[in-house]
Amino acid sequence: MAAFFFVFAFGHYCKCWVRQILWLDKICISQTDVQCKAEAIAALPDFVKRSSRMLILWDETYFERLWCNVEIAVFLKSHPDPSAIRMIPLWLSPWLLCSLLLEWVCARYTVPLMFMLLAEWSWVSGAPPQSRLDWVLRNVIFCLTSTVAHLPSALLATLSFTLKLRQHGRLLDQLRDFDVRSSKCTVESDRPMLEAEIASLHKEQKMSVEDVPLLFRSSGMDVDQEECLDLFSAYVRGQLHDQIVEELGNRTELPFGLCILVYMPMHFFNYAESFLACEGYGCENALQYFGYQSVQQLFIFDAVIYFIMMVTTLPMTFPCLLKMLDLSYLIPGGAVVQVFFALASGLFSYAYAFCMGGLVGGFLIGFMVKGLSACWLVFFVGILGFLLVQCLTVFCAKSTWSSCNAGQLGCRCLGRTF
Repeated sequence: MAAFFFVFAFGHYCKCWVRQILWLDKICISQTDVQCKAEAIAALPDFVKRSSRMLILWDETYFERLWCNVEIAVFLKSHPDPSAIRMIPLWLSPWLLCSLLLEWVCARYTVPLMFMLLAEWSWVSGAPPQSRLDWVLRNVIFCLTSTVAHLPSALLATLSFTLKLRQHGRLLDQLRDFDVRSSKCTVESDRPMLEAEIASLHKEQKMSVEDVPLLFRSSGMDVDQEECLDLFSAYVRGQLHDQIVEELGNRTELPFGLCILVYMPMHFFNYAESFLACEGYGCENALQYFGYQSVQQLFIFDAVIYFIMMVTTLPMTFPCLLKMLDLSYLIPGGAVVQVFFALASGLFSYAYAFCMGGLVGGFLIGFMVKGLSACWLVFFVGILGFLLVQCLTVFCAKSTWSSCNAGQLGCRCLGRTF
């Protein structure tokens, strides 16, 4: 973790990596000199078309600013594929970095402390379990202990996701109801020039048909400014909206890779504890307690258990929390009740994820120690199948969004491109 944060803070000074060049509009376009501003706007397509990607650090005012919409229009002119636009909400990076730090704190301090306290319980520290059910129950209790150790992370996720639900919903509403003519302009005298710049992007007819989206193919007819502004608004409401939903998900969704990344400090801790300390018992004591035949067998079963938890159970923490927080807005009773329900949602989401991980680990250890049983094997396959279907449903199902009806636009505008 120290290496990660060091590279994150100072990695851009490393000269061995490929040099990245950024063009920042606020810095590169004069905000005071009218003549320089006009020249910069005229040269804006030349700057943007040389860029491979466009990174948008989105806040609630982004699509309300006419300058920002001009940049999107210019970029889409030279990059018809909307996937070239990458949008990152401002809440995401602080939550991710703070979550990684708290996960490291939990793995380094609070989880070992809770396991140490749990080991003083006679039912846990006594003789090894004598049945498969005992193994499952004991493993679930161990994993639920991690829920208590992760209370700081749960509180951070609850606060961050409350903000995420509000901002993400605002983003989708802005895209769904987008109209470039409603954008705000700090210097109102710039509005005619900027709107004309957007409209002029549709008058060029030299691009090949294969290079442009079907909706914006050239019709070979003149287009007035109002219809071209309608066309740009329709593109944002349609293709750009769908692309952003595909990348960021709906308001209660997070990307699968991001959900795995947050738990990486915990996964590293688990593997280190298993391979270096044999579950914290010492290798000889671990073999005697768990009943493994060899240290290699211990390593293999631990690796399988941790991998299943990494890809099926722990990533479900955050979608579960988001959906429960979304439901909290529907609960009557005022702010106090909603805050209580939000905090309970954070605790339940972590408890659910760790409990399912405990079930999987308990079944696998029981199979190894007590041998296979047809009845228990059916239960295990059923739980594992449920977890896989759950992950596929949450992370792989495509969101269905209705695109705007382009047929409502003037027929002369249906052929233009960005």
